Amino acid sequence: MRGEKNRGRYTIRTLRPAAVLIAVCAYMAVSGEIGWAMSEIGICCLPQASVGAPILRLRDIAVVDGGSNDAAKAQIETLDLGAAPQPGNRRLIKLDYIKIRLRQAGFDPATLVFSGAQEICVTAAAQNISGAQLVAVAEEYVRQRLPWPASDVQIGVERQPPDVAIPPGEYTLEVKNCSTNDWLGKIFMQMRIQNADAAQTVPLILNVRRFGTVLVAKERIEKGRPLTAAAVELRREEIKDSGGSVQDPAQFHGRRARLPIAAGQTIQERMLEKIPLVSRRQILNAQLETPALRIMMKVQAAENGSVGDIIRVQNIDSKKELLAEVVSDTLVRIVR
Repeated sequence: MRGEKNRGRYTIRTLRPAAVLIAVCAYMAVSGEIGWAMSEIGICCLPQASVGAPILRLRDIAVVDGGSNDAAKAQIETLDLGAAPQPGNRRLIKLDYIKIRLRQAGFDPATLVFSGAQEICVTAAAQNISGAQLVAVAEEYVRQRLPWPASDVQIGVERQPPDVAIPPGEYTLEVKNCSTNDWLGKIFMQMRIQNADAAQTVPLILNVRRFGTVLVAKERIEKGRPLTAAAVELRREEIKDSGGSVQDPAQFHGRRARLPIAAGQTIQERMLEKIPLVSRRQILNAQLETPALRIMMKVQAAENGSVGDIIRVQNIDSKKELLAEVVSDTLVRIVR
């Protein structure tokens, strides 16, 4: 068996086994168990048979020989015995059932000579796709789409899917209906198995865990307290969201706690805010520039702000509200 992959689809080629009948009838002829004359049609049933076609024929489970009516013999050989078992399953055919089907086809069983097994065990030729193989294909599909290094990711399966038996021959494995928002946690998907005869799907759930270095509070940090190196540390642990965890120590410089942070808690971006250089109601110098002139005025901050923030300010003389960019702790630049 060999496999080829192409954009999430996997094609596997196997050789189709040739249909082989067990030569028990030759043994029975030698031992004297077959006693039909050449002018009679004899049916020697095999104890076991393996089939690959969807319809079971008498020639699949018995040797039809003798007689001088070739047309009748050919019709008996191709007698329809119903559906073959599904790949990996079996079906028991009794001699009495064969006689009923012959009678329905217009043949009198009394004019035929029967020998061999009274019951035939029929199995369907099959190749097996293991549950582990389905999981491996699904895992590779997910890893190809993750934005993080492979060393930071662990992928497990919620429950190992069962092995699947399909007819021999070429088939493809393809991921269908993959349901996920951020590639973390449980990922629900359907594995589609397609061959020349049919297609089937197998449900599968993967669990994706991401690990990395994150910033953790060493002690309780109260709301409004600036973050310092003494209050935090870096740890490698599971990251349970796709973004937001502070992973770079430089990210806490110039910031304070926006809400209380418990000791041992992973610090998220939403927990921090910039330490404002400008406070609400603070009197500031405001600069308004045009191509022709530069105007300086006094304004009052209507809200807190840090360098680069756009805040609302009010002209002290005109009481008009303006928007300004914070330049320093004493200066803003009017933007509108």
